[in-house]
Amino acid sequence: MIEVAEAQSKLCEILKSVQKGDFSTFKWACDLAGLKPLNNDKYFHSNQFFAAQIGGILEVSALDASTRWWIAFKDNIVISSEKPKAIGTSEGWFRENRRPLKSLIEDGYGQCLLVGVDQGIPTSNSFGSNFSLKLPSLIEIEKEVLREESFFFSQNKNYETFNLTNLKWELDTTIHGESKSLVRVRKKYGGFEHFLISEELGIAFRVLNPEWAFFLAGQIFDWDWMSCIQKSQNRIAIPRQIRFPNFLLRFLFANSQSCRVGTFVEFIDADSNVANEFVRYLSRNGAIYEI
Repeated sequence: MIEVAEAQSKLCEILKSVQKGDFSTFKWACDLAGLKPLNNDKYFHSNQFFAAQIGGILEVSALDASTRWWIAFKDNIVISSEKPKAIGTSEGWFRENRRPLKSLIEDGYGQCLLVGVDQGIPTSNSFGSNFSLKLPSLIEIEKEVLREESFFFSQNKNYETFNLTNLKWELDTTIHGESKSLVRVRKKYGGFEHFLISEELGIAFRVLNPEWAFFLAGQIFDWDWMSCIQKSQNRIAIPRQIRFPNFLLRFLFANSQSCRVGTFVEFIDADSNVANEFVRYLSRNGAIYEI
């Protein structure tokens, strides 16, 4: 754990000096800091990148063809919540810390991706069970993120529709079958554009920020999220194929003892009230558009 802490502090120092970049820059920083997979896992850097987002080290945007990141922290990260914790981002913090280090986020093989400490007794916080009341309304989100437009099928483009049953993107040469679909189209120079499409009405909503594509598809199409999200009294597991906005993942992480990133994103020993709040937030709650 001490070796991981040393590498983590080096990584954060490198990221602070660089300030922003793309995935290749992040991978280079990990290698320079000495963060390496234990099992020759080809997804190690992707998992490390994802852990850095959940833990509040990075903010990320995928608005253009590539994924861009920038620094999200100024100092060591302290999370006040039902399961309070702290994440060290400097060598000095780890040297002065007196609490036992623990793995806060790990991969499917059990390798630590983010190390920190438990802070003890829960404190008043912004991540409590009424968290969703502090968020923008769904109407505000839709106005900001969606643009309604006519949709015309083109033989020159490769369309993929998301199948909620098998959790896969499937090539669709006609955009027929499902009358309501979450669709992505590859851009000319890389990356994807996402659309919520109703064939019956002949309209589409372009999703301007892909981070919101699944969340808004679930709201507008009234998806049954619990058919694919696993929830028990103190655990929530979200299939990795489904991407929710980072603030929702951070909400769950803040109120869990730890997180595991593999084929599922698992939040372990999650506060039960917060878990219920998360499920309620995913339920339809006043969408403008119902197609």
